[in-house]
Amino acid sequence: MRVLSGRVGKVKEWAALALPCPVLFRVHGTLATEVEIVGGTKSNSKLKQFELAGEDGQQLHCTFMEIDREVANVKKGQRVVVTGRAKQDGSLQVVTVEEETDEAHHCLARLENFAVRGVRLVLRQKDSEAVAV
Repeated sequence: MRVLSGRVGKVKEWAALALPCPVLFRVHGTLATEVEIVGGTKSNSKLKQFELAGEDGQQLHCTFMEIDREVANVKKGQRVVVTGRAKQDGSLQVVTVEEETDEAHHCLARLENFAVRGVRLVLRQKDSEAVAV
């Protein structure tokens, strides 16, 4: 399993590549909407959704299932880091939501650089396996 960290725009780009290995994404962005319960105000609903916005204006739809954990107490406009897997419809199935720390924000460019290297390596391996067959 690979973990790739990046901003909303980069993660959307990587998710569209359909990488040949399991990937978790750590997405750094700003909550563009409040975290809402899917299906109205049902108190028994475990499904929540929100939009994550990047600095470049791109947005990523996120869905969180409250089965064994709860969504952090975060509000619209707050900088957060969400971890999850890409779904086929281009959205993210989220497993954690955390407030972004200053340290994480300062290291983001370096984390994205490592992620880009990892993506290139996986794609090269995929290409070389295709040629060998």
